Amino acid sequence: MKLSPFLYRLRGNLSLLYHQLTSPKTSGQPLDEIALQLLQQQNQEAALAAFSRAIQAQPSQDWLSRFQLWAILEQPHQPGVAAWGERLVDILETLAQQHPQERTCALNLAEALTRLGQFEAARPWYRRAVENRLACDRPDLAHLQPHLQLTSTPSSPQFTIIGVMKGGTTSLYHYLSHHPQIVPSARKEIDFWSWRYQRGLDWYLAHFAPLPDSGTYISGDASPTYFSHQKAPQRLAQTYPHMKIVAVLRNPVDRTISHYHHACREGVEQRSLGDALRSHRQQLDTNSHDPNKLNNYLASSLYVPPLTRWFSCFPRQQIHIIFSETLFQQPQATLDRLCEFLDIPGYSLPSASNRNPGQYQPDPEIRQDLQAFFQPHTRQLQELLQTPLPDEHINP
Repeated sequence: MKLSPFLYRLRGNLSLLYHQLTSPKTSGQPLDEIALQLLQQQNQEAALAAFSRAIQAQPSQDWLSRFQLWAILEQPHQPGVAAWGERLVDILETLAQQHPQERTCALNLAEALTRLGQFEAARPWYRRAVENRLACDRPDLAHLQPHLQLTSTPSSPQFTIIGVMKGGTTSLYHYLSHHPQIVPSARKEIDFWSWRYQRGLDWYLAHFAPLPDSGTYISGDASPTYFSHQKAPQRLAQTYPHMKIVAVLRNPVDRTISHYHHACREGVEQRSLGDALRSHRQQLDTNSHDPNKLNNYLASSLYVPPLTRWFSCFPRQQIHIIFSETLFQQPQATLDRLCEFLDIPGYSLPSASNRNPGQYQPDPEIRQDLQAFFQPHTRQLQELLQTPLPDEHINP
């Protein structure tokens, strides 16, 4: 029997995957990590096969962070990728039906459909993810479920947390997501106004629940990719000129070091901290980095140029600045001020902790060099904001 080209490649790729799984070097290694290794070996079909196995093994896992693997689906011209995309959608649809209450199953399916360019088909699954999140995380909002089921038009967000990356936005978003009058979105980090703008406003709004007309409830977006993206301020201002903007700024030395370790955990950084910083300093000096990509640790800690862009697109009174050090040390007071800015009642935090902690102690010489590098930029920030900065923001 003659096999079709796809089945022929499938047999070969499954054989390769079997050898990869049974190799002593990968024994016991997570399937998604094996998928990344296969991708590095330029075998996209085998990588998708391993990724599919990983998803089936852990159907309730949020796989959106494995962006390198999802990105394969956006290359349908590659042999076998389109067929594997259809296969992955079939798997995810089955899992979503088997686990109808799992928010992550709906999100994973929506992501696959989106990557394949099927935005219209993805939108109901984002809606399902919103409903599941409210049912699981916010039983106090159960009375909104009939409204969700009767209303097909999503509501626009009223506030946007723009960053910075590794600045504490995860903690802040967690606090706000439990406010009695804030209805959380399907997920944090939608990245629409920066990296996903081409997907269209309808795709973006599908992440938000329809809200009653009473105005009692609000929703918001939290995507750290917005802060440094050069087009995000203008895009957002053109669509929602009255949006309330929240920026969280962390001591640039601590943020830079945390960014480096984050890249190491994601498997995209293998250099030492010193080597990486020297390379990124050279990129800054030669203006050869792309601020939209957030892959230069130093550039992402320079706050004045991005803030200047945001101030040029929104009135100053619509932008609320929070310092990470104040957020971590005084979470309740910080939240109270933010609620006042958002024009909603304050509420007491049940508990407060950094949801994404990262404390690192690099070589003291590296820290000293970073402090010297950022010192003039910190002075510029203080001049721009026309307000004293917290001591911890200046001297970590």
